[in-house]
Amino acid sequence: ILRDTLDKIKWNIIPGTKTILGYNCKIAEATFRGREYRAYFCPEIPISDGPFKFQGLPGLILEIYSKDNFIKYSAMEIVSNETGKLDVKSVWFDNNISFHEYAQKSKKELELSAKKIESRLPPEEQGKIKFSFSEEEIELFN
Repeated sequence: ILRDTLDKIKWNIIPGTKTILGYNCKIAEATFRGREYRAYFCPEIPISDGPFKFQGLPGLILEIYSKDNFIKYSAMEIVSNETGKLDVKSVWFDNNISFHEYAQKSKKELELSAKKIESRLPPEEQGKIKFSFSEEEIELFN
């Protein structure tokens, strides 16, 4: 679980609609942590939430993407919870890491994967793989 602080996203609702999973969605755009996003939200589902860190619109976000195509989330299915209760286990709050820790773990895993791939190359091709990774590539901070 990734621990993060969320600044309020300043959404701009723009003209237009899109149908997603049979729901009529409105469009909103925002710049958040250095990336520009377009979101499709459904006022018919009055939940001001969405995937990952995205929230704050007057309806559930069913699709969102960054304009640089680095991030994209799309709803695949909507299942109604008839009880109306959300069961969030304490493990979600007790077992978490910071974004920096997440980025460092991701970097180590990617470096290990690159080394494994390189070890399978012919000897004359080994040492030619260039690997770069920075937190800013995942999340742009202003």
